[in-house]
Amino acid sequence: LYPFSMYNTAFFVENKVSYLINLPYNTVFAEKNFVTNSNPMYGISTDKNHIEFKNLCGIVEFQIVGQGTVKSISITSTENKRLSGMFTIDPLSLELAPYANCSSTVGATLDSPITLSQTPRSIYAILPPATYTGLSVTTTDEWGVQTTLTAKNPISVTRSQITTVSKFTHNGCDIVTDKPSIFIS
Repeated sequence: LYPFSMYNTAFFVENKVSYLINLPYNTVFAEKNFVTNSNPMYGISTDKNHIEFKNLCGIVEFQIVGQGTVKSISITSTENKRLSGMFTIDPLSLELAPYANCSSTVGATLDSPITLSQTPRSIYAILPPATYTGLSVTTTDEWGVQTTLTAKNPISVTRSQITTVSKFTHNGCDIVTDKPSIFIS
């Protein structure tokens, strides 16, 4: 399993091995990239010199426009599909199945704040493969202003593929004209 830091344990059920991995609840998103060591892979060795790795999750590309500076993003499944926490891996089908104590939210901070404009900025999130009919994205800017958008149509996340969703507009404060008042006494 790669990265090994996500690996938890292996166990047998009815003479079949399953692996347990932990998809992080809190992570750091990187603009135009996904975070190092956040996309789990499973590899099988066919000989001693070669391991063939396959991705276990899919990638969702969120394109964000608007005003202000976004500092954090959270992704929530309103239908309670599991996005983070412990999952089992079936080594034959490569399917992930939620295990106990999974979360339906992925919280994230950005590796550096993103100043928005009308030019789309891409953020990539690693999600378990599934069709999500209630996926919501919430952005929080430097003033604490939050904007939430829930998908109107199902979003199908496929293992080893990037799924691009429609543009998301953050309606934050403009740094120059709409900055919240700060009173010092």
